[in-house]
This record gives sequence, structure tokens and C-alpha cells, in this order.
Amino acid sequence: MDRDGVGKSWGCSPGPHRPLRSFRTTSRGGSRPAHELIAVVSPGYWTSYGDIAKVVGLPALGIGHHVASCEDCPDGAHRVMMQGGVRSEGFHWADPEDDRDLLEVLQGEGLTFDAAGKADPSKHLSSSQLPTMRMQKAGQ
Repeated sequence: MDRDGVGKSWGCSPGPHRPLRSFRTTSRGGSRPAHELIAVVSPGYWTSYGDIAKVVGLPALGIGHHVASCEDCPDGAHRVMMQGGVRSEGFHWADPEDDRDLLEVLQGEGLTFDAAGKADPSKHLSSSQLPTMRMQKAGQ
């Protein structure tokens, strides 16, 4: 339990944007603030673990581990990549029966990649854009 006695918290210190107690996880590893940001990344766009981490005030590695192990991450978690638009080598779908190729799925959504395998930087949603998009989505 966290210091307020309400649920389990991420195990790191507060970030610059919000206090730690805002980042409780459910028993299945959900994280509402990170999930809200993942949910605003539309097909054809991408963001990075670092961008989400900067907004929620957690380390990028923690966001990566969360996305890799969370069964409750919203549709679009596959659009979260490493810095520079590099797909994570260890990416896997939440459903172990899902054998779709990540690159094919992203390309099918309209995202393009260069010869080095990096996603189009003009389709990158930065840490400064994500909060605005989250607020716009919430206002719909």
C-alpha cells in the first residue's frame, strides 16, 4: 500500500509533473495516466516510452516494462516505441496467440519507416503534445 493506504504505487520518486500518489497501479498492473496517453496515439502516429515517462514523471524503462507486461493497456500500446522511432526488439502482443508482425501492423495503419527501420519523425507525438491531446480527448 502507498502512504495514503490506497492501492499499490509505482516504486519510484515523484516526477516534475505530478505527485507519485497519482500513479497507483491496479492489481493487474494498470496505470491510468500512462493508459490515457497511450490511448491518444492514433493509427499512423507514434510516441516513445520516454515521452510518456516525461509526462507522468516516471523513468522510461518503467513505462517500457509496464507496457510489456500489462494486459490492460489500451489499444495502441504497439504505437509506443523506443526513442527515435525504433521498435522494441522484445515487443509482444498481450494475447500470446496473436502472431501479427508489428512492422506490418504499423505500416497498415499508415506509419512509414526509413531504411534503418525508424518511424517517420513527422508522425512522432512528443511529450509536449501528449497532454494537450489527452485534454482534447477528455473534452469530447
